[in-house]
Amino acid sequence: MEALYLTDLLQHRPLGTYGATSSKTLHFRNVPLDTGVINLYGCTSVIVISEEGLWISHFFENPSFVNGQSQFHHDVIWMGLGSGDGPAWHEEGLWNLAYPGGILGYTSNPKAFIITPRIRTQPPEAALPGLLLYANEVGQIATRLQTLIPSAAPPVVIDYIPRGPDELYQLIGVFANTHGKVLLEYNPSHDLFDYANVKLTVEDNLVFSDRWIARPDQIVH
Repeated sequence: MEALYLTDLLQHRPLGTYGATSSKTLHFRNVPLDTGVINLYGCTSVIVISEEGLWISHFFENPSFVNGQSQFHHDVIWMGLGSGDGPAWHEEGLWNLAYPGGILGYTSNPKAFIITPRIRTQPPEAALPGLLLYANEVGQIATRLQTLIPSAAPPVVIDYIPRGPDELYQLIGVFANTHGKVLLEYNPSHDLFDYANVKLTVEDNLVFSDRWIARPDQIVH
C-alpha cells in the first residue's frame, strides 16, 4: 500500500469537537484522486462510491458503538449517515448527496460498503470471517443505507481483524503493515474513447473495482 503515503487520508475526529464522526465528499474530475482511512482497529468505515464521486466516513468504536443504542443512533444512524454536523469534520451526510442529480443519485450507479471489525479473539489472527463484533449495528447501518440510497444494491460488508494501532506509523510515520487500512484510487480518462476507473483496497485485498465511459469532466485534456 505504498500509495497511502501520497494519499489525502480521512482524519479521525479529535476529542472536543462535539461529534464522533468524520467524513468527506470527493468528486471525480479530470485529475487522479486517492483517499483512504487508517487505524481501523475496532472502528467502522462506510464508503459509498459512484461514477461521479465518493463519500468516505469513519465512526469511532468508542463512544458510538459501545455506549448503547441511543448513542449509536445519534452518532451513526442520524448525524453520521444522515445529516452531517458542520463543515470542519463531517460537513454532509448522505441526505445531501443521494438526491436526483447528486453525485450519489441513481444515475451515478452508487455502491455502498461497510468496513467493520470481526469479533475479537486471542490471538487476533484467530478471528473468524463473517463473525461481526457489531452485527446488530451493521444491520442497522445497512438498512439505513438502503433507505438513504434506494438505487444502490444492498451494501457489501467487509470485515477485518481488529489488531490494534500501527505503532511504527505512530512513532515515525512509516507503515509497518496493511492492517486496518483502506485505500481508494480514482483515475480519469485520457481520451474520448477511454474509461475512468476506481479501485477499493482493504488491507491486502482488492475488494472492488469499476470502470465506466468517462463523463466530459473526467477526461484529461
